[in-house]
Amino acid sequence: MFNNYAVIDEKLKILSGSMEFFKFVGTLTFDSLLSKINDNDIQFFKDTITDLINDGTKKEISIELIDDDGTNRPCYIILSPLNDFGERKTFLLNVYDIKQTVEDVSVLKRRTELLQMTVDPDKNIVFEYTPTNDHMYIYRCSSLNAYTIYDGSLSDWSDFILKNKKTAPESETAFHMFISDLKRNAGVINSEISLDLFNDGSVKPYIIEGFRIVDNTSVQMTGGTISYKDITNRADILTDFTYDYMTGVLDKRSIVKYAKDRIETRTNQSVILAILDLDFFKDVNDVLGHSTGDSVIIEFSKIISSCIKDAGAVGRFGGDEFMVILDNVSDVAQIKEYFKAIRITTERAFKKIGTKTMNVTTSIGVVPADNLEDDISYGHMFQIADACLYMAKEYGRNRYIIYDDRSKKLLRIDGNVTHGKFEKNPQSSKYVMSLTQRLFDEGVNAIEPTIHDISEKYGIDNIVIYLKDGEEYKPQYIYGNVEDGKKNIDYIFADDYFNKFDENGCMVVFGTASLEMRMPNVYRLMREQSINACIHYLMKKGDELIGVISYEICLDPSRYWQDYEIFTLVILSQIMSLVIQNDQKSRV
Repeated sequence: MFNNYAVIDEKLKILSGSMEFFKFVGTLTFDSLLSKINDNDIQFFKDTITDLINDGTKKEISIELIDDDGTNRPCYIILSPLNDFGERKTFLLNVYDIKQTVEDVSVLKRRTELLQMTVDPDKNIVFEYTPTNDHMYIYRCSSLNAYTIYDGSLSDWSDFILKNKKTAPESETAFHMFISDLKRNAGVINSEISLDLFNDGSVKPYIIEGFRIVDNTSVQMTGGTISYKDITNRADILTDFTYDYMTGVLDKRSIVKYAKDRIETRTNQSVILAILDLDFFKDVNDVLGHSTGDSVIIEFSKIISSCIKDAGAVGRFGGDEFMVILDNVSDVAQIKEYFKAIRITTERAFKKIGTKTMNVTTSIGVVPADNLEDDISYGHMFQIADACLYMAKEYGRNRYIIYDDRSKKLLRIDGNVTHGKFEKNPQSSKYVMSLTQRLFDEGVNAIEPTIHDISEKYGIDNIVIYLKDGEEYKPQYIYGNVEDGKKNIDYIFADDYFNKFDENGCMVVFGTASLEMRMPNVYRLMREQSINACIHYLMKKGDELIGVISYEICLDPSRYWQDYEIFTLVILSQIMSLVIQNDQKSRV
């Protein structure tokens, strides 16, 4: 095997690589290869990358790399262009220690050529055969990680295939010829064989292409690729895609391709698209470190895969975000079971991480194609699933929401909230009635004691009522630790935030962290006022906005709103708004 390889970009950042590569180069600074190149060779290496970008041809150079102990090590480098790893220009890098390399340079070139073929997602199954010891190695090269399919004697493998009838009857002759070509060290391999390559009971057609890697008899080897002959209408075949190097599930490009294929080719079959991510995952990285964060992501991917099994495909979309495609699952109860299993298993798995109580959970947005009235496309389904995920976050996390366009509603799963409706706490009615009576009896004089009472009862750090004064909204009633001149609600009027208020004039933010990527300016302004979670209520007189009530959680980043709290605060906000409007009317 030739395992010293990595994928780098034009800035020399290492995007992925084999374990042997990282052992070879040692400790990196900021994942950059620059930290390992001798200063005298850095510009030469950069110029080589520039030439590679300009002419697109493979480059072979010799430079010195620096060991962790500071020793310069002369190395032979082969750089090849890649086209299929994101928007950045990327390159396949093979590195060899010149002092330890006894094989001819042509051997390295041929091996690099074979490795580069595996980057093609349609040819990511690779075989190597060494006739001197009859060793056959078949593996899947996914995001430059190797997953072994077979590792052992060619004779044993061929005997197993034939004895257990792992080839289609019409392919037995071609299989015999393939084995014969390998054993006689044929210069070129070109076969079409239908066989059960993965020993899973499924016989599929493959095209096998290979060549003799070297002519020197001391290092004879034949290698090549195994690819599917035809994957049309074979949505169950996932092994022709590339896989995420860390988790082993499909990478972003492959899960998107799979999703598009399934959605665009569906006839009467059901397709479900879901977006999942981890709640409070940032806390894991901040408290326990990124290494532990990576372990959590890996375990989360295993949970999703074990719950989905063979019902569809799982892919990592980036960071802690994953996509799931379910095939031929149309019954709502069955859909619920899959995502309930993921939700519960995740909740139990990450309640404690090591010795720390973390309570990491998952939020999920789900869109069945059958639930859409029109525009059943990948782009449309992804957009809705992402919105449902966002809504699951806003409704308290640790839940999933299934979209149903036909019935114009969201299906409530594992939570107490449906779209725009809140379930009441048995104690809330009596509490609301007592405060309402006080507000009606005492008018605006009861506002400050009321917000004091609300703060104490629900543990709300700040409650601020802003009233319109000319073109500005100024704090009029305040309870909490609020510094003069530092409170404002400018962020409320940002279009992406203001448009999300519901029909009751209410906006619930369970955690401002959920706004960081979607509404960065709103997130920044909230964090400047130390707001971790909030509820905003728009006080309106007809269509005119006369004020805003802001309920803010500032001290406890893990605190999020309960459904009965939201219900109570909306009702009391409506009463306080009415009392304030009556007071303004009486002053005119």
